[in-house]
Amino acid sequence: MTTRIHGDALVLLVGPSGAGKSTFAQKWFLATQIVSADQCRAYVSDCESNQDASTDAFDLVHLIVERRMRRGLLTVVDATNLEPKAIETLIAKAETFKRAVFAYVFTTPLSECLQNNKQRPGRQVLDKVVRRQVGLVQEAVTFL
Repeated sequence: MTTRIHGDALVLLVGPSGAGKSTFAQKWFLATQIVSADQCRAYVSDCESNQDASTDAFDLVHLIVERRMRRGLLTVVDATNLEPKAIETLIAKAETFKRAVFAYVFTTPLSECLQNNKQRPGRQVLDKVVRRQVGLVQEAVTFL
């Protein structure tokens, strides 16, 4: 099945660390369309993997998403997007601006996520975090 994404839509990439979300985004979307949580962490702390900077980083993610939605621009959120509150907040922003929401859900096997995570220079997360994230994928789907 082929789905055509509206040019002013919000696209959520949903999946655990190491699932291939960023690689997918870089292949299919313009760099300016991608709002990366890791990149926002780097903007606010000079380190993409600095989890202590997540609050500030997601404030920036939401600001950018809101500004792009207001302008009617295609916006791709490259983050795990596994927590119900995170999903609800982003969907609410799209609804405010009457934008369609699309989600790509990555069901990459745990073993592949763990292997990919080990090969992510400067962006590795703990194995236990990846395991927890893999377990959250199905729950996240219920909020989409």
